[in-house]
Amino acid sequence: MADWQNWTDQFRSGKYGKTTTGVKGTGMPVIEVDPSDAYASSDGIRGMQLSFFHVPSQKAVYFKAFIVAYNETFNSDWASDTVYGRTDPIYMFKGTQRQISLNFKVPAFSEGEAYENLGRVQKLTQYLYPTYIDDEGGGRIIGQSPLVRMKVMNLAQLGPASGDPYGRSHALWAQNHHVIARTMSGSALFDQYKSTNIANQGILGVISSVQIDHNLEKEGVLEKGFNTVLPKLIDVSVTFNCIHEQTIGFDSSGNELAPGFPYNVVLEEPWDTGSESLSFDMKATLAEKAREMRDVRQQQLDDAEARYGGMFGTSGPFGIGRGRLGSDLSALKDGDLNAYEESALRGNYAEKEWSEIERRAGLGAIPADDGFAGWDK
Repeated sequence: MADWQNWTDQFRSGKYGKTTTGVKGTGMPVIEVDPSDAYASSDGIRGMQLSFFHVPSQKAVYFKAFIVAYNETFNSDWASDTVYGRTDPIYMFKGTQRQISLNFKVPAFSEGEAYENLGRVQKLTQYLYPTYIDDEGGGRIIGQSPLVRMKVMNLAQLGPASGDPYGRSHALWAQNHHVIARTMSGSALFDQYKSTNIANQGILGVISSVQIDHNLEKEGVLEKGFNTVLPKLIDVSVTFNCIHEQTIGFDSSGNELAPGFPYNVVLEEPWDTGSESLSFDMKATLAEKAREMRDVRQQQLDDAEARYGGMFGTSGPFGIGRGRLGSDLSALKDGDLNAYEESALRGNYAEKEWSEIERRAGLGAIPADDGFAGWDK
């Protein structure tokens, strides 16, 4: 999705001028293409961007994700009370603050991109200033502080329960997190893990400092014209103090209040952690058994894709017959399936469907083309 305010989520090196690096033998200019444009743009192959969304103005600025350093610091604040006769003081928790230090480079592939890069950094610096409103005396007073949402791919993003558009509570989000963790395989959880590049989905906070190094003495400049230069490479360092939009911690039963904080990663939960009657050894045994079952199921799905996903998998030549699937179903009825064919058949059907297929096969029937709508004797 593009940013309708400024379109800086799109990267085109030739937007403000083409890149010409020489001429061919025929005298034709050589126009080069920056491969990082397609890698970073929203409509490109990866959308690798970082962005800053200015909350008061609802505007955003995007940069290619040439990240040099990304460091997070979680500082816990404790109040201590020294008691006479005790070796250690009594500690009382006050709060935890998350701070992000981000360093990234803004390189220029062309003069046009160097010009745009300077404009992007210019927009970022403007986001450090507040919104003013006019007072009755004709002056201006601060009306809103410059809160910013910083989006660094999946590493710095809005939590799933923060600003929930469907109005679901944090508790429901946490419950849904655990349901997904207990019902999906590890490979499925991995496959579905992704992040949007929309700037307003970044984490909320305040920028405490921005340092800009134009690298004039190291990388040099592009002399655009009279008394005008454009930096070839700009280094930007940002210190960002996060504002938590949801309660982070645990409830009285030991359940996470925000299980997706801070990276929205969902890991497998192969047993019910709420079963207090189970010993640790029993939970470990159940966990191992659940993992084995998930691995077997994933292998079945992979075998089904390999056997039935290609040519003649579910239909024969010229669309006649049911291909390898029909052959395997017939072999099931006759009791001639090998281990690989059985694994592929199991992967092709849901668990409940497979139980019914086995029952019907024992009666000498196989499912028709449309599954359970009819059966061929």
